Amino acid sequence: MRIFLFQFFLISLVFTGCKMVYTTADVQKNLKQTSDQFASNTLKTRKEFQRFTAEYTSFHCETSKAPYTEAEQKMKKLNASIQELEAINTAVQKDYQDFLTYTKGKKQITSGTDEWDRLKATKKKYETSITQYEEKGKLLTQEATAFQTFVTTQISPKLKKCDVPSYTKKANDEVVAADKNAKLAIENIRKLEGQVTTFILQNQQTQAELCGVIQREWKGIKDQEPLIMPLIQRLSEEIQRFTSATKGMTVIVSCTSDWKVVEDFEQNCKSIQSEVNKINSTINQKIGGMNAMLNPIKK
Repeated sequence: MRIFLFQFFLISLVFTGCKMVYTTADVQKNLKQTSDQFASNTLKTRKEFQRFTAEYTSFHCETSKAPYTEAEQKMKKLNASIQELEAINTAVQKDYQDFLTYTKGKKQITSGTDEWDRLKATKKKYETSITQYEEKGKLLTQEATAFQTFVTTQISPKLKKCDVPSYTKKANDEVVAADKNAKLAIENIRKLEGQVTTFILQNQQTQAELCGVIQREWKGIKDQEPLIMPLIQRLSEEIQRFTSATKGMTVIVSCTSDWKVVEDFEQNCKSIQSEVNKINSTINQKIGGMNAMLNPIKK
């Protein structure tokens, strides 16, 4: 953040006899140049502050938690310093308007007059304002550097961002894949059912013990079948809840209260997906074992 320095006005004096005279138009021109510089610098500084803090403020971090509390305090301090500059500028603009009032209709300002004394006071105020402005401006630059360093080192590296549309699409794709795998598992169970029935009918008398094992294993497979689709439905419902909770959002940042929605969604989906994987693994293992019993390798 840059603070713009001033060059104070120069006024030409005209000596007439024992008196000194200022040309009012010349004084006004110089005063206006300086007051305009105050106004311009102050506006630029405010815009610099807005640009400087725009990314951080766009995160909408919870200010009640560290390190965001400290960042908020630093930003408030920055804003307070700019408000001090704005107050100085306001005073300068008032001083300029006062000058226009007490010199109205006067082409010259002569020493020994009330206008002369008032101009000396105005000049003194301008000088004081410039000194204060530049001192506070230097302090503001230091505060801005401290804020930027803090955000860069203590906040930005730790932030996570969730791009809601992309995140939702990825979750939907995963549900579609899980649904496909679940239906494939059910299809494999249905295909195997006919083989199991035929094998038992044909071998019940000659291989009673093996048929008993097959029946027990088959029951284990069938017990898994009704568990699959409800889990897929739960995954779909989790996405619907997430979509509803994030309606109108495009990005969620980990420093906000909305991040809990992301964490809960991830935790719930991970838990359900773990159950799905466990059931799929059990079914595949049992089907593999069943195929080995139904179709033993002939030596």
